Order: sequence, then structure tokens, then C-alpha cells
Amino acid sequence: MRSFGKSLHSTARRYGGDRCGAAAAEFALLLSLLVIPTLNVADLAIYAWDRMQLENAAQMAAQAAWETCDSAT
Repeated sequence: MRSFGKSLHSTARRYGGDRCGAAAAEFALLLSLLVIPTLNVADLAIYAWDRMQLENAAQMAAQAAWETCDSAT
């Protein structure tokens, strides 16, 4: 069991000093932090678009009803 601890320690020391791939790991961590706000902005934009479409449709329906339901006739 003691040799396993030494082996693990030497492996950890060897990989701890290696800098290959550090930029890729940092990029992956930062990318995950940047993707979440970007998706939130896209979701809010879709919500705003749908709400705007609904309000425009309701306004057009009200105008059409006003024009077809003339109170003079």
C-alpha cells in the first residue's frame, strides 16, 4: 500500500509540472462561463420577439374589429 502512495505522489508531481494543455483547460472553463450568459440573452430575445408578435396580433385584431363593427349601421 505504501508503494501505491509513492507512485501516486510521483505521478502527481510529474503532471503538476507539465504545462501542456493548460491553455485548453482554461479555455474550456472560461467558455462554459461565457456560454451560459449568451444562451440567457438568446432566450430573452426569443421571449421579447414572441411577446412583440402577440401584442402586434392583438392590436391588429382590435383594429379589424373596430373597422368591421361600425356603430353607425
